[in-house]
Amino acid sequence: MSKEETKQKIGKGQLVILTGFAIVVVALSVFGCYGCSYQPVRPPSVNEATNIIQTIKGTTWSLDEAGGPTTLPELPSKLKRMEILELEPDGLSMGVTLTYENGFPLRGSLVFLEGSGFTLKEGETTHHVTIVYSSTKDGNHETLTFKGNDSNTYLYYLKI
Repeated sequence: MSKEETKQKIGKGQLVILTGFAIVVVALSVFGCYGCSYQPVRPPSVNEATNIIQTIKGTTWSLDEAGGPTTLPELPSKLKRMEILELEPDGLSMGVTLTYENGFPLRGSLVFLEGSGFTLKEGETTHHVTIVYSSTKDGNHETLTFKGNDSNTYLYYLKI
């Protein structure tokens, strides 16, 4: 007895279906994880805020311009970069250097407000934004999510 090998050809219709399925699977796996990492979470408690402060002090964050809005109406201009400096004496705020597009770096504060999370201040001006820290499930990426309190628009800053 001899074994016969049969070769089947894939038709054009089957090829289109298989290609479409492969594209959908790849898109879901890539963008599904990407989207999960950018979901803002509830404002932290005081204990969580203290841990977050210890985690993010001395770090630098850059605007993620991959897609979506790149500025908030609540900010005076497009904030391109934020460097988190030292802890303030109150223990729940940090000095920051803010670099806006086409501008000089400005000094501000990242302040924790119990019940609403972190917000941004420049001198006596409080910007109406809520800032939430999060890290991806795999721990490889960290984000600061800026939410405009009035515009309900989100910006994402990635740790450099």
